Amino acid sequence: DMLPLLTDNKNIILVLEDAEKALVSREIAENSAIVSTILNLTDGFIGQALNITVIATFNTAKEQIDEALLRKGRLRMSYEFNKLSVEDGKALAESLNIDPKKIKEEMSLADIYNFEDNTGYEKPVERSVGFR
Repeated sequence: DMLPLLTDNKNIILVLEDAEKALVSREIAENSAIVSTILNLTDGFIGQALNITVIATFNTAKEQIDEALLRKGRLRMSYEFNKLSVEDGKALAESLNIDPKKIKEEMSLADIYNFEDNTGYEKPVERSVGFR
């Protein structure tokens, strides 16, 4: 369905956000059609003819991504966004007018940018019964 859009707009950057379903290994999920499309866009005839760059974000382990997508020539760059160190978190908090003293552990960007927001969700406390 996207082919007419892509052929009319060569040299584009296609951003796939939260693309787990499109990238996960064909051995794990039944998504071979989606993975084949991504493979063709990144290194196949269509992708080379149209000069398409694909940027994909995902929230799953890289080991679960289809191996064909990770091969040389297809994957040009990979970056994992980890939690910020306490020092970097404090610097970011200060730039956002948040008291840096409140940053006491490594935190994600989302946690710092939304520091004052109270979603009402709290991580459940692990409880055990019996012996440890």
